[in-house]
Amino acid sequence: MISLDRLVLSAAGYDNGHECNWLLMCSPSDCESNNCVPEVSFSSFQLEANWDFVTLYDGDTVAESQLVRCSGDSCGGGVGTSNMVLAQMTSDGSVTQDGFIGSYSCIAQPDCTMDELVLDWSGGMHASGHAL
Repeated sequence: MISLDRLVLSAAGYDNGHECNWLLMCSPSDCESNNCVPEVSFSSFQLEANWDFVTLYDGDTVAESQLVRCSGDSCGGGVGTSNMVLAQMTSDGSVTQDGFIGSYSCIAQPDCTMDELVLDWSGGMHASGHAL
């Protein structure tokens, strides 16, 4: 596993039968809020569809929740909820594509996400149990 601090992720010209792991970490001093999380994006993405994958995990192991699992010709990236995201690329035993180029930066952890917003029966909005 490779630990990275704001470096570019790349698997250009990858081989068959590989598993590559990158641990993306943010320290408290990486942003103004002292509560930083990795934000991953891809500028180029081309893997063998449905056979080769990039998976982003919300933490430092594959036992953590998946943020996103990508294959084929696009990947939207993702934002962690802790100071670490594990990026894993796996390829099967045959056929490869051009690979990918991605990067990450450390951003202030968002207060809430759209997934946390709920419209209740009276028309009010809540985020993680708090009325807005």
